[in-house]
Order: sequence, then C-alpha cells, then structure tokens
Amino acid sequence: MSPLDSPIASVFGIQYEDLLLACMLKVPNFQAAYGTYLNADVFDGTGNRCIREAHIALYTAGNRAVTTRMLNIHLITERKRTRQSSERYSVLTLALKRLKEIHKRKITGDEVQYVEGKLTEFLQRQNIIAVLLASEVYVNKGDYDGLIAALRDATQVNANAGSNGNLTKRLGMNFAMPKLRLQQYVTRKKIGTHITTGIPILDTLTNGGLASGTLTLIMAPTGRGKTMMLINTAAACMHAGKRVVHITLEISAQVTAMRYDARLIGIPINDIFRNPLRYRKQIMQTANAITAKGGGLIIKEWGSAEAGLRDIELYLELLNAESKYKPDVLIVDYADLICPKGLRQASRAENDKRFALAEITTRLRQMAKDLDCAVVSATQTNRKGYAATIVDLDTVAESIDKVNIADLVIGLCQTKIERDKQLMRLVLSKNRLGGREGMIIDCDVNTATQTITQRKKQMAHRIEDTE
Repeated sequence: MSPLDSPIASVFGIQYEDLLLACMLKVPNFQAAYGTYLNADVFDGTGNRCIREAHIALYTAGNRAVTTRMLNIHLITERKRTRQSSERYSVLTLALKRLKEIHKRKITGDEVQYVEGKLTEFLQRQNIIAVLLASEVYVNKGDYDGLIAALRDATQVNANAGSNGNLTKRLGMNFAMPKLRLQQYVTRKKIGTHITTGIPILDTLTNGGLASGTLTLIMAPTGRGKTMMLINTAAACMHAGKRVVHITLEISAQVTAMRYDARLIGIPINDIFRNPLRYRKQIMQTANAITAKGGGLIIKEWGSAEAGLRDIELYLELLNAESKYKPDVLIVDYADLICPKGLRQASRAENDKRFALAEITTRLRQMAKDLDCAVVSATQTNRKGYAATIVDLDTVAESIDKVNIADLVIGLCQTKIERDKQLMRLVLSKNRLGGREGMIIDCDVNTATQTITQRKKQMAHRIEDTE
C-alpha cells in the first residue's frame, strides 16, 4: 500500500473516523469545505466507506444538501437490487446500521473543532508525503527552491479548507444557522481567545485583553516607554501560560532579556547588571514557574536595517518546524524599524516611508491572522506628540494608515511632572476589541523594574474629563 492510500483510521483510530463521517453528514457546509479532499478510500470501516460512496454519488448528482434520510433511501434501494447471499448485501446492511447510529448522534461544537483540527493535520501529512514521493523530480532538475515551495504549500491546507475548526473562514458565516453560531459564541468564550495585558482595567475595556488575530500598537514619542510597555504586556502573558516571541530591532537580545528578568522578579535592572549571580535563584525559579504553566519567551535580535517582514515570517516558520514553538503573542519592537525589503512595491516603499509603514502594518495584522496570535508592536509619534498632554491618533508619525489598520491603539501620555513622579496615563485611542475609545487609565511606572501598573482605586475616565 502506498503511504498516500493510508486510511484516516490508521492514523487517528476508528472512533475518529466515525466522528468524521458524522460531521460530513450532519454539520452544515462540512461537505463543501472538505469533500474534495475525502474520497471513499479514506474510510477504513466497511460500512463507513459504503456510506461515503453513496454520499459522494448523491452530492455529485446535484443534491447539495444530502440528508441521512436521502442516504437511507439510496442504500435501501440498492440493497433491494442485491442478492442476499452476496458480500455487497452484507456491506449495505452494515452501512444502514451505521447510518441509523449517525442519525441519532448529536454533534457538539467542540467535536467539530476537534475533527477539523485532526483533519487538517491528516491532509497536511498526505500532501507532504506526496511532495516527498515526487522530490526526485525536483532534485534531478536541481530545482531546490521549487521543492521548498512545494513543501511550504503542502502545509497550507488549513488556508483552503477551513482553519482550526472554523468553516466560516472558507465559506463565510451563514446567519440562517443560529444554533451553529451560538455554539461558536459559547466555544469562543469557553476557550478564552483573549490574553491578559496585566492591567485589569485595560482587560475590562478590551473585553478580556489582547485578542488572537489582532494587531495592537503602542504609540509614544522616543524615550516614553514603548519597549517597557511591550515587556510589561508580554510578562503578563507569560505568567498566564502563553508563549511569547519578542523580535527586537533596536535593543540587543541580552539587554532585552535582562529587562524581562527585572520585570519578572521585581529587581532593578541595574542591580541585575552589576551582580547577576546574586539573583540566580529568583531568576531560575520564575523561569521554571512560567514553564510549568505552559508559558515561554524567545527573543530574536535583528538590526533595524536587516529584518524585513519575510525574514520574520521565515524565522517563525523555522522556530515552529525545529522547536515546535508557536507563539500566542508576537512582540515586534518595533514596526517603524522593519526594513521595507520584500514589500509588494519595494521600490516605492524605499522612497516613500509613509507607504512602507502602511504596508508593513497591514502585513503585521495579516501575520496575526495567519498565526492565530496577538501581535503587539509600537510606533512613533510626530513632533506634536512630544509636547502633547494627550497622545492621540492625530500625533502618529509618518502615516495615519498605521493606526487605521490596527485593532487597538494605546497612547502613552506623560508630562514632565508625571515623569518625575513616575506616573503615566494610557489612552485608548482606538479600540475595536471593546469600543469606548478615549478612555484614560492612570498608572504607576517603575522604569527600574520595567513595571507599569494601574493606580490603586483608580477607574478609567474619559479624555474630556482630563482637559
């Protein structure tokens, strides 16, 4: 048997095959999304294979909504035409019994997600095997780039056939199916797609924190604390058991790591710098505690003129392939420093920074969607932002498109007096995650430990209440 002919039960078991067939017959849009990938030979159980053969026959004949009743009539009609002593008669009898079990079975939203996740894994596996079997052709031609591209394409099944349990990504959400929609709402709430920011009021205003598939921008002038805010946010995510990748384009990986240690153990960064071994126990205990929760941090350093978006994408692919490390949160410090190479219109981007930054921000948001993670970056303000009491959207540097594209924009506001007193205000300049733009959160700041915390007994207030 060729590896490509392996039935799905040989990989995930017969119980999974039974559940897959039930989804094919009972979940709206499942056949439309996955039917072209699943011929009858994929099913190992004799009754299951027979049902799938009948299902394909009825579907290709123009019946776009094949019901279990239609299949039952089809199989009974065929059995009447078949000799009772034949093997086919026994197969049809078994198929009718299985069909009756499927008809009675109720499929939950969690089961649909499970089936789709495993199915995507199976289809990727089959595609990779097919490319490997054909690799001799690429090697003989010396077309190694073609082989790499074919292997990359082989892993993109989820982009074409639903993604991680979400058929709506391929076919759209059918509003005439309220039960399925409500199941998705409940599942989304249950699995918790939001990630804490470490600032409770901010979590409340964003309906739970950072959301997977979204882009957050921290906006402030130079020296205001953009990196500190990024580290503070990432540290909270790590404590919550989330995996973080921090791309640093300005500060070295070692200094960035030391800032994280200062934030995580609450010791001033200069103290750690002077005598790192003195804090060895706290650093190791904290790292082990985060790992035990499932959290993690990997810091990747590039020069600001070195890394383009494609470099970052390839790095993340390599990290996942070699270390099975897929980030829940991607920190990019920061977007304005990403090299414009590799953009769709690179020559224009190199000559027009505003155009480059708009496309870079668009691609970062798409990266969040593709990786199903929260991307958090930072951006500079213009000259007006240095003296502004409120850092709002009109103070963004270079391109307003940066903030137009982002889902959440947080301005870091600080007067000279507030800076001396270690105070800061966070302004929600834009908030697709929960509305209520223009809210201000008063915070205490400790630059020595890279900590930003909301002030005790303080509630968010509006900009007009400050002015």
